[in-house]
Amino acid sequence: MSLKWLIVIFCLICSNSLAQTNLTKSATNELRKIDSTLSKVHYEHKTYSYKNKPTVKQIETKSQPPDVTLGRGYGNCSDIAVLTKKLAEDKGMKAEYIQEKNHVAVRVETKNGAAFRYSNGKNTGRTW
Repeated sequence: MSLKWLIVIFCLICSNSLAQTNLTKSATNELRKIDSTLSKVHYEHKTYSYKNKPTVKQIETKSQPPDVTLGRGYGNCSDIAVLTKKLAEDKGMKAEYIQEKNHVAVRVETKNGAAFRYSNGKNTGRTW
């Protein structure tokens, strides 16, 4: 690998780290609370077959309610996505489903505009 590419990679890593530090303390605390709650829920692989990307109505109709997912301590991707969206909205954050053909994730946006992708109850990092 050339030095040029190493420098580019280093800059990307540093910029991501700096972007992480731009979160306000309250946003960081709110995300930690969501992460803590989601850590109590385990992913159960169970696929729903959709001919196309699922609609919000399909996601919310086929999924168990958030309190059931939390009470049972497990759920599939759509169950956990519904729970994640509810937790984020309860904290005053924007949340929307990321619909894929056989998977549902959630985009959570903090009050200062930083956005994160949650998949199967895990914060997978910053997103658009």
